[in-house]
Amino acid sequence: SSYGSTSKAVKNQLPWGTCWIFSAIGTMEYTADKKESSDHIFSEEEMLRSFTKKSNVGWQLTNKNDGGNEEMSAGYLVSHGAVSSDIPYDTKNVLMELTYISHEQSQSAYRATDIKFFQKNYNQDQTLTDNYINEVKQAVYNNGSVLTLANWNYLYIKGNSMNSFNSNARDNLNHAVVIVGWDDNYDKSNFLQKPKNNGAFLVRNSWGTNDHGYYWVSYEDKSIVPTYTIQDYEKTASNERIYNLEEGALCSTVAINKKTAGFVNIFSLNGKEQLDKISFYTSDVGAEYQIYYVPLDQNGNLDLNGMKAISESGTVNYEGYYTKQIKSPIIKQGKVAIMVVIKSSGKNTSMGAEGTYDTASAKYYVPSISKGESYLVTDYGSQDSYKENYANWTIKLTTRNANDKSVTQDNKIQNIKKEITEKDQKKSFALMFIDLDNFKGYNDTFGHDVGDLILKEMAGIFREVCGREGFVSRSGGDEFIVFIKNNRKQTLEKKAKQIYERIAERDGFKKEIERDLGRTITLP
Repeated sequence: SSYGSTSKAVKNQLPWGTCWIFSAIGTMEYTADKKESSDHIFSEEEMLRSFTKKSNVGWQLTNKNDGGNEEMSAGYLVSHGAVSSDIPYDTKNVLMELTYISHEQSQSAYRATDIKFFQKNYNQDQTLTDNYINEVKQAVYNNGSVLTLANWNYLYIKGNSMNSFNSNARDNLNHAVVIVGWDDNYDKSNFLQKPKNNGAFLVRNSWGTNDHGYYWVSYEDKSIVPTYTIQDYEKTASNERIYNLEEGALCSTVAINKKTAGFVNIFSLNGKEQLDKISFYTSDVGAEYQIYYVPLDQNGNLDLNGMKAISESGTVNYEGYYTKQIKSPIIKQGKVAIMVVIKSSGKNTSMGAEGTYDTASAKYYVPSISKGESYLVTDYGSQDSYKENYANWTIKLTTRNANDKSVTQDNKIQNIKKEITEKDQKKSFALMFIDLDNFKGYNDTFGHDVGDLILKEMAGIFREVCGREGFVSRSGGDEFIVFIKNNRKQTLEKKAKQIYERIAERDGFKKEIERDLGRTITLP
C-alpha cells in the first residue's frame, strides 16, 4: 500500500537550528489538513517567541540556535496551540529579544488536546519492528503525520532516498522532521545502502524546496525515531482560557510507589469562569483514570471528603496527553483544585511534571513552584509538592467566561439549611432531589450555552411550582434540590405532578433552543 502527497509547500527554517519548531508546526498543519480537508499554515515565529526568556524561572531561550526538544513542542501545542500569524519567520535576528507574544488573544488557535507518544520498539539489529512501522503508518493515515527525530547525514543519502546502516545513529539525533506518507513498494535499489526489502516512509523536511524538501527513508533505517502524533485537537474560542502552572514544560514522568494516587493542581482563575476541560500527561499505560473537582476549605486546604467526579472515567491506552470534557457545568471564581486519580495496572502510578531531568534540559527551563499549588494524594493523605525535586504536575485547565452566570456552590445542603429560618426549622419540611434526564445529550448536541439555557428554564419551572411554599437550589451539574415547607404526601405528589406537566408543555424546550440558535433543530 501507499499513502501521502508532496503537494504541501516546504518551509525553510534556515539559517537557524529550529527544526524542533518547524516539525511541530508541520505536524499540527498536517493533522488539521487531514481532519478538515484544507491547507493550513501556522506560525513558527509565534511558537518560537513563546519560549523567550522573561525571568530567571520558566523558559530560558535567548538564541534561536539554543535548540529544543519534542517534549517542549508537544507541551506548547497542548498549552497554547498553533495559530496563523502575519509575523514572518525572522531569518535576520538570532537573538530572541523580540516582544513576547501573549497567547490570550482573540484569534482562534488549533490546540492539540490528545497527543500520543510512541513506544520505541526496535529489533535486535536496531531497525524498527513491524508493529512500530504499522503503528506509524496507521497514525499518518488517521492523523495526517508523525513527528520524527533523525540523525541526518549526507553520507547516507542517494538522491532523495536515505537509509542508515549505522546501529549507533540514534545516539546522535540532530534533526526533527515529519513523516507524511509511505510506500510499501518503494524500490530498495533507490538507496545508497541497499536494505533487504522494499518500503519507505515519505518525509517532509524544513530546509526549503531545493534541499531534500521531501525525501524517502527506508523502513530499515536505523537513524529515525518516530516520536508523536496528534490524535485530536480543538479550535479555541475567544472566551476560552487555558491555565498551565508548568508553562507546558514537561519533564519525564514522575513515578509514585503506589498503585493508586491522586495528582492535584490548584489554579487561580482570573474571573468568574465555567470549568470546561482537563488535560493531563501520563505514561502509565493500562491504568484507569478519573478526574475530580476538589473543594477548598476556608483556609485553602483540600476538602477530599467533598470531591466530585467531573468527567467520564477512562483507560490510559498510550503514553501522552489526554483531554477530557467536564460533564456538567461548574461555575467558579478564585482558586480551583483539580485532581487526576490514576489507578495503575502495576505497582507504580505516574504523572507528567515540570522540571529538568538532565543538563541539556536545564538550559531550556527553570522550574518553580509555590506552596499550595500542587499536591500528591495517597492513602497517607495529601502532600504539598513544593519541597519535591519535581514541580507542578502536567495538568491543565480550560475554562470559558461565565460573568453572567451564578457561581456553583460546593456545599449545597449546608446552604439550604442556612436558608431555612428558625421558624421553619420547627416545622416539617421535605426535600426533592431532581436529576435531569438526557442533559448530557443536549450539551453534546448543541453546546454548553444551550445547556445553560436548559438549566435556567428548568430552574424557572421549579421556582414557579414552589411559589411561596419553598425554594430551589442547584446542587451541581444537572442536579437540583427543591425545598418544600410541607411534608404531606398529597402536597408533594401534587408538586411533582405539576413539575412533570410544566416540562411536558415545553416540548423539550425546542422553541427556546431554536430561537437561541437561530435555526431549526432535532432534539436528541
